[in-house]
Amino acid sequence: MITMANKDVIYKYQLGDDYQIELNNNMIYYKKRNGIDFDLVKAEETPNSTYGHSELKEHATGIAKKLGLTLKNAITGSAV
Repeated sequence: MITMANKDVIYKYQLGDDYQIELNNNMIYYKKRNGIDFDLVKAEETPNSTYGHSELKEHATGIAKKLGLTLKNAITGSAV
């Protein structure tokens, strides 16, 4: 049986049509659309180990405002 403790929860936000920010484990991934997929532009460690969905949403909202983009989709998933 797989429980949430055995999975990595992934949170993603789409900014406008062409950008995406993703939280996976303790890493934040910044991605830009390339056709139908998103390519990695930058990756960085989270500021602390308790960084989660709320912090990512706040961070994504700030980036969207700076770039003049709309925060479009929130995607939550998990990987085994």
